[in-house]
Amino acid sequence: MNRTAMCIRMLQLLKGRGFMSREEIAAELEVNIRNVAEYRKELEAAGYTILSVSGRYGGYSLLADPLLAAASLSEEEKQGLRETLTYLKSHPDFISGQVAAAAIDKMLSNTPLQENHTGFYLSHEYAPISPKMRTFIQITKQAIKERQCLELNYRSMKDAQAKEIRVHPYELIHYKGAYYCIAYSLSAKDFRTYKFSEERMKECCVLANGFQRDNTFDLTDHIGTLGLVKNELLAVEMELYQEAAIFCAERQIGLHPQFHWQKDGSLYYQTLFEGKQEALSFILSLGNQVRIHSPHSLCKEIKEQAQIMLAYYSE
Repeated sequence: MNRTAMCIRMLQLLKGRGFMSREEIAAELEVNIRNVAEYRKELEAAGYTILSVSGRYGGYSLLADPLLAAASLSEEEKQGLRETLTYLKSHPDFISGQVAAAAIDKMLSNTPLQENHTGFYLSHEYAPISPKMRTFIQITKQAIKERQCLELNYRSMKDAQAKEIRVHPYELIHYKGAYYCIAYSLSAKDFRTYKFSEERMKECCVLANGFQRDNTFDLTDHIGTLGLVKNELLAVEMELYQEAAIFCAERQIGLHPQFHWQKDGSLYYQTLFEGKQEALSFILSLGNQVRIHSPHSLCKEIKEQAQIMLAYYSE
């Protein structure tokens, strides 16, 4: 057997038999006693605690309940967990944040840690999930797990009033501080996205009947690469100025962006947006610090939007 196999076999012996002398371990492994000490070092480097008793009747025993021990944390890993705690506390929109923070506290409770914080996060811009929505999300999680139908009292963006909808829930998505459920609507005969918000989700309850999940379901068929909505990709070429130029150079805007600085200090930017609405929203947010080169259809629509906006402020 090779060295790794020997270490594993020694671990199995100590786990199964308890305390063993070095001679007993060497005999079982058919190796020299000196090799047993080497294997002990290998196991301790992997995170196991091997108790050693010296003397004529000495030997080894394994101080670990699980067969696979948790490797010791490096100082960088400890700091990473502490920074994760800070991040979670600044993002109250993450429904599992408190549970995750408690788990990290347990991991760090018996671990010495140097006090040199390196990460601080401002409070998240989105409001915490309300108790009512938290309940609805937990109900949906359970329904997804048990494959039970849900009945929603839900108001879509296009409807003036909430309606009763029966759905087969498939996936929960956390996006920009909010939770969404990707579900198959029995009335629409298609997959829809439902947002957990006080304005939209009025009621959510589990029904007695279950459903058979479609084995061909693929989440990527129903959501975009960068957002919830899956649309045709729109190639956009634009020229950016002043703060907008720096803003876009520092971030990835759209998919597969390419850009270069021009001699006049402007930034020429090419990227792919997921749908026209996504492109319009972003470009209009930059005000007069952007000029669209293509597509021409997008230029025309931006002009129309600008004229409508100007009409709101005409005397």
